[in-house]
Amino acid sequence: MGHSFSCTYLHIVFSTSRRIPFFHDSEFRGRMHAFVGGIIRSLQCVPVEIGGPADHIHILLKIDRTHSIGEIVKEIKRISTIWVNNSSTGIQPFSWQTGYAVFSVSQSLLTAVRTYISKQMEHHSRLTFEQEFSLLLEKHGIMASTSNPSNPG
Repeated sequence: MGHSFSCTYLHIVFSTSRRIPFFHDSEFRGRMHAFVGGIIRSLQCVPVEIGGPADHIHILLKIDRTHSIGEIVKEIKRISTIWVNNSSTGIQPFSWQTGYAVFSVSQSLLTAVRTYISKQMEHHSRLTFEQEFSLLLEKHGIMASTSNPSNPG
């Protein structure tokens, strides 16, 4: 076979540094999510769903086979940080946490994950980020003791 084929969907989650609820304003949050979608497209990936409340982001994307997950997350964070700091009137400078979580998503679960991400505001009326993060890790077979969602980085 002379060609390489790939169809890989990922659910990526990361928080603002120190969980600062930087995106209180829903209009600004929506613009930031749209900007992140543009970053993803510039990396030859496909944004499927982007959402989240004031202190973290969920990204569902189809990854290009020529990029590593780490490269993609690094670029999303780097470019969006510059944009937020240039677009925001916030007193404190914005940054994302240093780490992230990534989960593979099968084709059969795309709709469920899209719905989950689109209903983030509803989820967080019942769960804190730490509770949600622990549940996601558990659901994907990752031991919670190997992660630290409270990491202020």
